Amino acid sequence: MDYAPIDADGHYYEPDDCFSRHIEARYRDATVRVRRGDDGLGRVFVGDGAPS
Repeated sequence: MDYAPIDADGHYYEPDDCFSRHIEARYRDATVRVRRGDDGLGRVFVGDGAPS
């Protein structure tokens, strides 16, 4: 290639706690959450889908 590819469509990544950081504690378990595994990859869970 004679040019460097770029991502021009404005993607950005939210922090893992973006949905649960400012919510009341009683609702925190019902939010979207990201858990990082030993491999460093994030997995998204909603509600009761998150592992304890």
